[in-house]
Amino acid sequence: MTVIEVTLMRHGEATHNVAARIEGVHAYHDPMHADAALTAIGLNQAAQAHLNPADYDAIYCSPLRRCYQTLLAAMPTACDATHVFLDDRLMEPQGSAICNKRNEIVVAPAGWNRDRISPMNPWFLADEGTSIPSPAFEKRVAEFYSWLRENHKAGDRILIVSHHDWIHSWFQVHQGSGVSLRNAEVISTAIKVTYAG
Repeated sequence: MTVIEVTLMRHGEATHNVAARIEGVHAYHDPMHADAALTAIGLNQAAQAHLNPADYDAIYCSPLRRCYQTLLAAMPTACDATHVFLDDRLMEPQGSAICNKRNEIVVAPAGWNRDRISPMNPWFLADEGTSIPSPAFEKRVAEFYSWLRENHKAGDRILIVSHHDWIHSWFQVHQGSGVSLRNAEVISTAIKVTYAG
């Protein structure tokens, strides 16, 4: 086997998603939706995924609240999993949308690995634009894609919990065309690895 199996999940419905249907893009800049949380519908959407942490060798999750809430709703036993990695590289583009700025304090389970999140939001001052494609944002996604290939061995099973634009850009790197997932939708693929281990 020369591939790793990668499952990607978009976060469930969050407050900024609901507000955007009413207010448009203005909702993304409303401080009320800073580091947006899941709605009750979003929690239920995620719970329907019925994922099991034992099915994955590593789980990578955006440290934005809606993503780690999605992960916990999709697999409640993940709160004790030590192979969950919160990773700043999985956040949405860091333009002016306040819904994509993470809180400095991430209130996720204490046992999750935090080595890949910085004490301060590293993208807070970044200008990655607000529209896709953004070269700076796509570079960040491509670098994570390469890092994953170089740091996992053939046969590993990986789960990534992230955002619409991040997953869309991932597939741009992976297959040359983006994929748009609905809230809490899950999709699987395989990527060739550098480390055949």
